[in-house]
Amino acid sequence: MEDLKPLGPEGMRARIAEIRARMDALSGKVPEKGPSYSGLAGEITADGTKPMNPFGSAMGLLGKPTPAELKGKIEQAASNNGIDPALLDAIVQAESSYDTQSVSKVGARGLTQLMPQTAVEMGVTNPFDPDQNLHGGAKYLSSLLKRFPNVEHAVAAYNAGPGAVIKAGGIPNYPETRAYVQKVMALYREKKG
Repeated sequence: MEDLKPLGPEGMRARIAEIRARMDALSGKVPEKGPSYSGLAGEITADGTKPMNPFGSAMGLLGKPTPAELKGKIEQAASNNGIDPALLDAIVQAESSYDTQSVSKVGARGLTQLMPQTAVEMGVTNPFDPDQNLHGGAKYLSSLLKRFPNVEHAVAAYNAGPGAVIKAGGIPNYPETRAYVQKVMALYREKKG
């Protein structure tokens, strides 16, 4: 504890440079080598393995969650947000087929395919983290179910946005949204039964 002391302006600049160098190393950039540069991150060791990055996510080491782990996470997220786990499960299956790294052509990310702005509004900082994404998706779905008590309308709003559902007075006449609602509702009935 004796080593803890104020850094001062120069110490802060050195610490920022060190953090930037580590971030550059993690992203694959090659920063200028200097006293704070560490070439360790990303290098292959003598035995052919990549060293663990203490600043990175453990997801790469732990791999993809098993279906049983995802089911538990889905149930927990649904329970925490007061929604039916079978409905959240149907949304996840329809949106991403349980792929934690899924990215749509329009930029929706993760298990529940949250758009970046929606993710921010739901408090999600890493949309590829299964727990964060599921809790963000469940929170968003919960808000839609409160706004649209008809489950099909809430599911349509999840796909097309609340404004489209309000404007249409129900499920918008978009082929993609109509197909999405049918798919989610069929999955939901299957999971309930």
